[in-house]
Amino acid sequence: MTFAKVGRDGITAQLETAATKIIEVTNVRWHILAIIMLLMAVTLASFARAKEVAPLRLLDAVPLPGFSGDFDHFAVDEKGGRLFLAGEDHKTVEVFDLKTGRRLKRIAGFGTPHSIIYLPESDHILVADGDKGMLQILRGSDYAVMDHVDGLAGADSMRLDAPSQILYVVTGGKDVPLDYSFLGKVVAQLPAVERSDDIAFDAEKGSIYVPGGEGFTSVFQQKSADQYQLLAKVKTEPGAKTCLLVPNLARFYVAVSPGETKGPAKVLIYHVQ
Repeated sequence: MTFAKVGRDGITAQLETAATKIIEVTNVRWHILAIIMLLMAVTLASFARAKEVAPLRLLDAVPLPGFSGDFDHFAVDEKGGRLFLAGEDHKTVEVFDLKTGRRLKRIAGFGTPHSIIYLPESDHILVADGDKGMLQILRGSDYAVMDHVDGLAGADSMRLDAPSQILYVVTGGKDVPLDYSFLGKVVAQLPAVERSDDIAFDAEKGSIYVPGGEGFTSVFQQKSADQYQLLAKVKTEPGAKTCLLVPNLARFYVAVSPGETKGPAKVLIYHVQ
C-alpha cells in the first residue's frame, strides 16, 4: 500500500476544497428545498384563492332556441320540482324541471309577463301581466287561467307577504318614480355589476347575489347589518340579468336574455359552494 506524502499546506488545501464542496452541495440542497417550498406555497395559495373566489360553480347551460327578446323573473315550486320563467318579450311563461333544467312546458297567452309567484298551498301560479294590465291566476295542475285581477296598468314587480297574505304589485310601468325614503337611511353602497334586474339573498349564509347584463354576477358576504364584503365577480354571460336562488337545493339559476346581445337564449344553473 502506498501513501502519498502531503505536507501541512497540502492537507489544509484538501480540507478547504472538501469544505467548499460540502458547502456547495448544501447550498444546492437548500436551493432545491427553497424552490419546493415556494412551489408548495404558490399551489396552496392558488387552491385557497380558487376556493375564495368561486362561490358559484356552473353545472349546466340549458339552451332555449327560438327566443329573441328578454326574460324577466323566475319563480319556484320546490315540492313539485318546477321552475318558472317569464318570457317577457316572448309573451310566454316557461316551465322547467327544477333539478335537470329540462323544459317541460311553454304557457302562451300573455301580454308582457314580468313577475311570477307560486302558491304551494293552492297550487296556483300568479303572473303579473304588464301589457294586459292584470294579474293572471293559473291552475298549477294544467296551467289553465282560472281567474284574473284587472285594473293593474303596467303591472311589473310583485312580492307576497306570506304571514299577512298581502300581495304587493308595482304598477305604472318601468318609468314610474318611486319614493323609498320611508325605509330609512342607506347603510351601505356597494360597487356591483351593471344592468342588473334582480337580486338574491341567502339568509343562512349571509350571501348576496347580483346578476348583471354585462356578463358577470357580483357575490357579496354580509358581515353585519351594515357591513358587506365583495367575495367574487363570477363570470356568466352577456344578457344574464335575472336570477333565482333555491337554498334547499344549493342552486342558483340565471336567465340569459338575447334581447340586447342577439346571442343564444339559455338558463344557467350553478351550484352554490
